[in-house]
Amino acid sequence: MSTAGLKLQVEGWRGIAHSFALVNQFQLVEFARTGGLDLFHRDVAFFGKHWIPRAGLFPASMEALIRSVPPPPSDLAPDCVLRISYPYNFAPVPNGRLVVFATAESSVCPKDSVVGAGDGRIGRALQESGAILLTCSEWSRRGFIRSGADPDRVKVVPLGVDSDIFRPVPGAEKAMSRQRLGLGKDDFIFLNVGSLSPNKGIPLLLRAFVQVAAAHSRARLVLKFNQSLYSARALREDLENLLNPAERAILSSHVRLVGGLHTMADLASLHQVSDAYVAPYHAEAFNLPALEACACGLPVICTAGGPTDEFLPPGVLLAIRSRAKSVPGDGLDSVVLEPDEGSLAHLMDSVVRDPTLARLARQAGPAHAAGASSWSAISKRVLRIALG
Repeated sequence: MSTAGLKLQVEGWRGIAHSFALVNQFQLVEFARTGGLDLFHRDVAFFGKHWIPRAGLFPASMEALIRSVPPPPSDLAPDCVLRISYPYNFAPVPNGRLVVFATAESSVCPKDSVVGAGDGRIGRALQESGAILLTCSEWSRRGFIRSGADPDRVKVVPLGVDSDIFRPVPGAEKAMSRQRLGLGKDDFIFLNVGSLSPNKGIPLLLRAFVQVAAAHSRARLVLKFNQSLYSARALREDLENLLNPAERAILSSHVRLVGGLHTMADLASLHQVSDAYVAPYHAEAFNLPALEACACGLPVICTAGGPTDEFLPPGVLLAIRSRAKSVPGDGLDSVVLEPDEGSLAHLMDSVVRDPTLARLARQAGPAHAAGASSWSAISKRVLRIALG
């Protein structure tokens, strides 16, 4: 596809570690590297009023590219406007094509997530704006169609990963990083990265991990969240309400809660010092950290039936048995997944006991991530949709 002379205006967030902002910034880097493309970026107000942009999230060369994208001039007539922020803005553009990135985690698109057209209804918003809706999984696409979107207007392009950042490291480097983080060289580290919100399944993970830690004294669980965007209060309440004193005592010595703002290199280091990634989610549109863990060569324990089935390859994915459940809502019911606690505990126990699972993932994961799942390949697919 030739991009010579084509004008692309991207509207989204920069400078924060929210998933939408990360996707936007990784894509901006690839767009900026595309020859002949006239690229512009309009910064959109953050959804969280307390969110503060910070420099240094990406390696210096990438940060420079992200910041070098100029704002659109007032008289610009772009060939396409690509929006990637929340709420989903379907305000029509005077000329050119409109593409809106959006996600339907619980297989439904709530009215309060749609602005600019359609009175909150996604089907009407697409019709009135003439937009194309871009989402990152078939799971998410089905949610928009359930909510009234025209199937022909909902396109799927998965998310990507940067294998220069997220990659396996030699054993000596892993040992040094563990020492720097205060983790034992013989510990078996499970990692979870997320917002600690209810859809992430953290209470379930804690209950299963208690069983694993009781059987394996060297098991550790690292929970990484961004305290500049989200609070850990709900997690502390879970620890108080869901577990008995003996279980809390196990967790107090086996669980590490990591908050604060981390660079992409710091985040990659957490994956690189870990032995397995675990995400017993109830609802996701994609789960980008699972792909980043895959790129680092980790086995990934994830809920079966969701979007991770679509992009994690054999040898990497260890699927937690689950069942779909309807949750009554305002209008259309949501659909969530209920992972089985016994299945989760069994898979976590298995990956500690059987080193073959780690070897398979280390072979399959990085190769998968460096190919069709690279941000370079993914961004080309986005451009083909955006520029028609």
